[in-house]
Amino acid sequence: MTDDRVAGLPDAGTIQPGDPGHIETHDRMAELMQFAAERIGIVLDPPAPKPAVIGEYGHVQAHNDLLANIEQIAREAGTAVGGPPAPVLTNPEGGSVVAFTSGGDGVGGPTIAYGAEIEPNDNGETVTVDVTDPAVGGEVAVTNTQPFTDYIVTVYGVNVAGRGESATTDAFQLNYNEATGGTETIVDNYNGTTEKWKVHTFTASDPTGLTVTQAPQDFRVLVVGGGGGGGTNTSHGAYYGGLGGSGNAVVNDALALTVGTHGATVGAGGAGGNIYSNGGGGGASSLATVVGNGGAGGPTGQNTPVNDAPHGTRVDTDIRGNGSESWAGFGYGGGGLHATGSAGGHPGTSGIAIVAYQIGTSTTREIAQAQAEAAARESGYATGYDVGVMDGRVQRDDEIRETIADVKDAVTERVQETKDTRPTKDKK
Repeated sequence: MTDDRVAGLPDAGTIQPGDPGHIETHDRMAELMQFAAERIGIVLDPPAPKPAVIGEYGHVQAHNDLLANIEQIAREAGTAVGGPPAPVLTNPEGGSVVAFTSGGDGVGGPTIAYGAEIEPNDNGETVTVDVTDPAVGGEVAVTNTQPFTDYIVTVYGVNVAGRGESATTDAFQLNYNEATGGTETIVDNYNGTTEKWKVHTFTASDPTGLTVTQAPQDFRVLVVGGGGGGGTNTSHGAYYGGLGGSGNAVVNDALALTVGTHGATVGAGGAGGNIYSNGGGGGASSLATVVGNGGAGGPTGQNTPVNDAPHGTRVDTDIRGNGSESWAGFGYGGGGLHATGSAGGHPGTSGIAIVAYQIGTSTTREIAQAQAEAAARESGYATGYDVGVMDGRVQRDDEIRETIADVKDAVTERVQETKDTRPTKDKK
């Protein structure tokens, strides 16, 4: 079906600024723009321009308005008559999560779903719509983007009539780091910030370590050196050797890394001391320019008490995204236990290296999941197992100390009893 308004438009290529038909062509184009908008059920913004005489104020603006009308019609040409109104963007400036609320019901009925598009999308960029209640709205998660690229996200509702009007974000960039290596973990609601971070954990040395492909932002890095081995005592000495010292923990929360490979070195725990020897020192851990030296070995005991090896530097940091944790001496970089008699000292534990950086923003659903997992940890479930292991090691250390003290007291008591019951010889 045709409309009289689409007939008789002069060839735009034959109309010059000074020709008599120039203004008439403007008017005809504005009329056709309005007609096209009505046919696809959209409201032109800005409205189709009024006639403007060449040289008078408003003529150039009429050109600009016509161009804007053409772009809008091209963008929303798929809109169905009776489709839902455009959603209302909560953050029209864009971002890795674009939130929106419903624009209301269309003539064709209530909104039953939402769709989204991203431009450009020639590098695998994706958008994922997450909606719990179409009558309320939802979120669009933007992933696989490239830094320093201008993106525009379009969101629209759908009802039984078809696709409704669209809402588009401003052009925005997502300039985040990208890297691979070690054990990779995505942490939502990082330390309660609503941010999405990526954490790389190295528990063994890796010459390729962290391979950085994009580095527009700083990185957070923690390294912990290996713990020193525990000392022992000389044969039949009355006092046990000293504990090995914990490795040094060093953190840098604003480290600039270049694109390329950054090897990770994880220091091994020092060997436990044998009879007549101190415990071995722990190895240093490092990643890029961040270095944590290993702990000292425990000294040898004999017939006089000895001190434990000095502990390395400990730090409290929330680099893993689950709140503040103490590092060095707890699980990683711990000093080895001492020994008595002919037993050797215990080895120290190896160190660790951790790298973390933001990669986006968590969705509401991801934040809720992260909060549930945090509550489980606080209740002793899930990764709370690690805390239990740590507490067990501390308890074991205390029990060993207590047992050694009991044995020493028992031996001393037995020796004294022997002396008391030994018969005396009369002097002649």
